[in-house]
Amino acid sequence: AEDRTAALASGADALLGKPFRESELLEEIAALLARRFEYKDRVAPADDPLSEAMTGEALERLPGELIAQMRAAVQTGAMDRLLEVLNAVAAREPQLAGSLRQLADQYDYDSLNAVLAGCKPEPAAET
Repeated sequence: AEDRTAALASGADALLGKPFRESELLEEIAALLARRFEYKDRVAPADDPLSEAMTGEALERLPGELIAQMRAAVQTGAMDRLLEVLNAVAAREPQLAGSLRQLADQYDYDSLNAVLAGCKPEPAAET
């Protein structure tokens, strides 16, 4: 709240917190410019990123540590860290890593969170 207040007080017209969706950014730009964007019909991609590969066995085969690292990167919006972890995922599950990378490239953190929320957490180590 303090950062938002300081940014607006310094002359910023608006502020979007990360992570944000492309649509939110475009809506804010349109509002600030008093313009309306017209979009051509978008063609749905042939491969849905939320495919069977991401909800099935591929995720279950990943070590809990990789899933935890992906969750942490997504929750903090750390794209560089997420891409590093996805490289490790690609060594084990290339198709899964490709689907997750597609979501990451689109900054679709909501979908990434939804996919990773369905993963079972790694059991706690016994002491």
